[in-house]
Amino acid sequence: MQTVKPTVILQPNWPQIYIGEKVTLKCEIQGGRFRYGTKQWRKNNSVKPGRSQEYMITSATESDSGDYSCRAEGDRFSLSVWSDDVALVVCKLTLKTINQMEPSESQMEVCTAAEEKEEIQFSTLTPAQRSLFRKLVSLVISLSLKQA
Repeated sequence: MQTVKPTVILQPNWPQIYIGEKVTLKCEIQGGRFRYGTKQWRKNNSVKPGRSQEYMITSATESDSGDYSCRAEGDRFSLSVWSDDVALVVCKLTLKTINQMEPSESQMEVCTAAEEKEEIQFSTLTPAQRSLFRKLVSLVISLSLKQA
């Protein structure tokens, strides 16, 4: 009997996503997809309902943060074990001002994960970048409202 260990693939391939974003987890077998049998998913070692090759989170919340793994059950000649865990962190996006800002100073884009209660610095924004960032956030919000 052949033993097969799948891999969890994140799409988009970012271990940290923001609240409200969509992420798809795919259960894949080396050399291609496991085309037969059922798929199981678990989060933090607790089996999730459903049996699909993909586990989709359409609008992420902080409670979606966790360690995900999958298993693909094949035919009588193959056995699948659980994949390695893939950590997913859903962050709350905030802008954190550094002291009192001067025109040459910047802001930090901060991702805060609820369970960890810590801040992860992604980048530093200049005033010009900050203006562009605000426009981009407004555009994303308006597109999200149109799709809803």
